[in-house]
Amino acid sequence: MTRDSDKKENEVEIAPDNLKLPKLSLKEYGLIPRSWIAFWGQFCRVHEDKNLRKDDKFFQYLLSSLKPTKARDIAESYPPKGNYLKVINQLKPRFGRKDLLIEVYIRDLLALLNSKSYIKLTDMYDKLCSYLRALETLGVTTSNYAAMFYPVVETC
Repeated sequence: MTRDSDKKENEVEIAPDNLKLPKLSLKEYGLIPRSWIAFWGQFCRVHEDKNLRKDDKFFQYLLSSLKPTKARDIAESYPPKGNYLKVINQLKPRFGRKDLLIEVYIRDLLALLNSKSYIKLTDMYDKLCSYLRALETLGVTTSNYAAMFYPVVETC
């Protein structure tokens, strides 16, 4: 008979496999370029899940998370069986283009910094940090933009 205090220090309790988690609600993608990062970041969990069949990924998850747009039209243009990876290989290069997403965030950042309207300093800071985090997610590091943006931010 052992007590809890007798357990070894490096022993880990494993959560049961039948743990009921809340249903995952996927973000919808509707062709707004800056929404791709959030959409794909979440959908990647479905995409990389080896326990799900590809046809289920296609019908149960991908189609249900695409708003009625060109992206959904492309997905629906494929026959329903056995084409999941082909659809992903069409959507990612077209809507998840890293260079286009970087341009979108750089434009948003410059528009924020050049705005003539009044914006509270805390709001500006929050938006600025949000854009910089998105750029970092896309692989644009501080060393890539520091020399260009710091003087612009300081003048604001």
